Amino acid sequence: MKKHNEKEQEDLIRSVLRETNLETPSAGFTEQLLSRIEQLPVYGYTTSYTPLISGKAWSVIFLVMISLSLFAVFGMKDVTPEWISQLRLQERLDFSLPESVRNLNLPSALLYGLLAVTIYIYYQVMRLNVIKNQQNQAV
Repeated sequence: MKKHNEKEQEDLIRSVLRETNLETPSAGFTEQLLSRIEQLPVYGYTTSYTPLISGKAWSVIFLVMISLSLFAVFGMKDVTPEWISQLRLQERLDFSLPESVRNLNLPSALLYGLLAVTIYIYYQVMRLNVIKNQQNQAV
């Protein structure tokens, strides 16, 4: 039964293919199409892309992040601004670190390595942003 249906479908497809003619374009189709394209008006402007964050802003962000990273590693740890004590956060929140973190003594070489990796990542973000902006300007 199944083979019979398949045979009928195959015969139907063959008859439909025999009845349809293969259409071909006219002899000068390509030349006519190209001449029409050449006659279209050419606009003298291009769409320009302006980035959401400018290059100067990225530089400022980079410098702020480097400054914060350096301050976090080498900054004065005893300095507390007045306004922080006025918030009375010590009474409201528990800022104590877990015992395992308090007793964590990292070698200075590891800290310098982490600082170097952080600076490298910031540099890569800046460099990739410059490359992206150059690609967008080229388009």
